[in-house]
Amino acid sequence: MFARAQVASFLASQSASWLVLYGALAANPALAVLLPPELAIGMVVSKVTRKFRQPANLALAAGVVQVFPAITALKVRLLERARFVVLAPVR
Repeated sequence: MFARAQVASFLASQSASWLVLYGALAANPALAVLLPPELAIGMVVSKVTRKFRQPANLALAAGVVQVFPAITALKVRLLERARFVVLAPVR
């Protein structure tokens, strides 16, 4: 029981700290255009629901692989490595 309260208070304090940081950044008129309120709300909601979204993402990925088996041939690691090669500075 204590662990649940501890996790809940951690998540609440984490969300509150992100909202305070957002508020401090959004108070600057130059950054107010770049930081709409929807961004802060979306960030907090995504952090709070991350634990529940991950199993849903895995189930969705498994379903997509069942419908489109050719997707298993896609090597994501190779794409990631190619991205770093393209972004590497030229000497």
